Formats: sequence, structure tokens, C-alpha cells
Amino acid sequence: MLYINDSRKSKYYSQINRLFRVKTQPYFIKSINYPGFRIKVNPKGRISFITYGRIHFGGNPRTITHGTTKSLSVDEAISKHIQCIRLLEQGKDPNLMKKSKNKQYSMGLSLENIAMQFIFDKEQKREYSKNYADQCKTYLLKNKLQPLLNKNINQISTELIIEWYKSLEETPTAANNALQFLSSVFSYAQTLNLIDKKLKPCISNTQIKPNLSSHKERSTNRS
Repeated sequence: MLYINDSRKSKYYSQINRLFRVKTQPYFIKSINYPGFRIKVNPKGRISFITYGRIHFGGNPRTITHGTTKSLSVDEAISKHIQCIRLLEQGKDPNLMKKSKNKQYSMGLSLENIAMQFIFDKEQKREYSKNYADQCKTYLLKNKLQPLLNKNINQISTELIIEWYKSLEETPTAANNALQFLSSVFSYAQTLNLIDKKLKPCISNTQIKPNLSSHKERSTNRS
């Protein structure tokens, strides 16, 4: 492991390439000024900036890649490194947050898109059988939860869920199964940082039924 100080690292790129181009394994250069900040040089001379650190509350060390010298300046890479260190100190995984953001952009935020991704992930992990996954897609999602399908998941409020739940009062078992599935989808979205924990609606049986009772009382009082 080589060390260079902050003021001299910019002019070392060409020397780094010449020095390590003949090597078969990547080399890492540590910064004295910024603990955890490293410059990685692969055998072909590609130079990238990374952060190596551990989450405050434990777990294995994380390696976060910020980019290469073609896309980032040293100052930009150090700025990203400092942001990552702050996240690690807060107990957050920058890699997981990056994956979550990429998944958010790729799949959109409608309930249908997130639920389909949730089912797919469950199948891949063998937590759902193919038959049960198909049942979730066709019966629970596209049938019982149809009124909420195209809603942005961040716009599905407790009030909206109560209205939907009331519409299924003639089939209480199906309503409860769909509600349980909806709760799982929201928990999945929360782990991906797609929704704010503070904005997560009440979607369990124990939460919905008291709200449903008070909703009925308000309706009765209006009439």
C-alpha cells in the first residue's frame, strides 16, 4: 500500500500508470489526509477512486466506488468520499442506497411496478413458489388491489387504503390477504428507500380496523 499526501496526488497519475501497468494485480494508494479514501490502479492502468470503511453499527467493511479519473476530478472524488463517510457514521450503507436509487429509476414508483419487483425477488430467493407468485400477481395484485395499481406508492395514504378496504367488505378473507400482501410490498419499498418511514400509511389489520371504525363514526355523524 502506497501513501501520498493531498497536495501532490494530482501530478502522480501518469507516473502511477507507468509504474503499475506491468503488474498483474490492482494496487491501492491511501490518502494521508482522508482516512478510507483510496486510489485503485488496475493492471491496465485504469485509475478509480474508492472509499473503504465500516458502518458505524457494525458489519463487514464496505468498498464504495465513486468513479475514474475520466469522470471525476480529485476534489470531486474527495467530496463523494466525505459524503460516504458521513453515511457510514450514521449506520447507512452507501452501496445499498445507490442500488435502491438505480432500482427506483428503473422500475418506477407505481404500486404495480414495485409489487411485481417484490414478487420477482421473492421467486428468485425461493421464498415464493411459482404457483404462489402467480396467485399474488393475478388474484391479489391485479384483482383485489386493482384500484391502487397505478398509484404512486408515496401517494397511497391510510385514508385511501381504508376506502379500498371498505370496498372488499363482502369478502373479508380476501380483503385481509390483500392487505397483508400490500403491507409486505410497502415494507419492501421501505427497505429500498423508495418511501419515507414517516409517510408509511397504516396498513396492518390492527391499524386499519380502529381507523375504519372511526371513519364509519365520522360518516354516521355527517349523515
